Amino acid sequence: MKRSSEILLSFLRAGLGGEKPSLPSDMGPGDWFNLFTDSCGQAVQGVVFDAVALFEDEVPSELLVSWKRVVANLEDTYALMGNAVTMEMEKWRENGIETVLLKGLESASFYPHPEHRVNGDIDLWLPRKEDWGKARSVLEERGIDFKLDSDGDMAYGVGGGIVVELHREGLRMDGPAGVLLLLCEHILHHAMVFGVGLRQICDYRLALEHYKGTDVEVEFREAATDRGLGKWLTVLDSLPEPFLEIVLEDGNFGFSRGNRVRGIFRRLSFFMKVAPGALVKRWTSLAMGRVRKLLGRS
Repeated sequence: MKRSSEILLSFLRAGLGGEKPSLPSDMGPGDWFNLFTDSCGQAVQGVVFDAVALFEDEVPSELLVSWKRVVANLEDTYALMGNAVTMEMEKWRENGIETVLLKGLESASFYPHPEHRVNGDIDLWLPRKEDWGKARSVLEERGIDFKLDSDGDMAYGVGGGIVVELHREGLRMDGPAGVLLLLCEHILHHAMVFGVGLRQICDYRLALEHYKGTDVEVEFREAATDRGLGKWLTVLDSLPEPFLEIVLEDGNFGFSRGNRVRGIFRRLSFFMKVAPGALVKRWTSLAMGRVRKLLGRS
């Protein structure tokens, strides 16, 4: 594993509540700048900063100032997202549409400092199938532009750079076990195609740690195994180096990947061994989604 990756992982573990990392004896300015760049590429810059803050005298001053500004922006965004979630769910409720918050802010609650988790979109699930067409009509009546992704889900902006995604599929089972299953499948869902970063791995591992040794963990593992994800659970539990290298190369949703074609073939080879059924289903779903999008159907 590359030196920069080893440094990143040691600071990430510390930021999540682990032991204070030991700095390489020759840790220089370039290493600190690489740590910042790599943590941003994995969308864990806020968590990593919680460990970097233990070494303020060692960090180049200009980088430290910039990093603190980034973290302050994360804290502001966290507050804005919380307000936006409340407002959007209330608007949908007023239109008779039930929504359920998925991932994102809920995942942040498991972090030592929730406000330092990098937030993405607001993910809302419409559990009643009959509400899907109605939701599209509501958006059109409100004059809100929205986009359909390859899975047929709808995304729209609410100002301040915040995007809301409405999902057809959500929790496959009730309660915390359903949340764990969602996080587990969410990582697999993205890792098989576009790529996934350390932020998503942290979301899952922190949630699992919260329920470790409880009936919730047992229920989740039984459900995942029944869905043919036994080998995938082993990967998430052990994080073998071949998988970790894919994650480190890809970055958050594949944004850090240099060679997309090489990345896809490498990923196909890995997941064909780990979750072949899910891999075929995922690529088939993507293909069908592309067709629906071309035809303008939701």
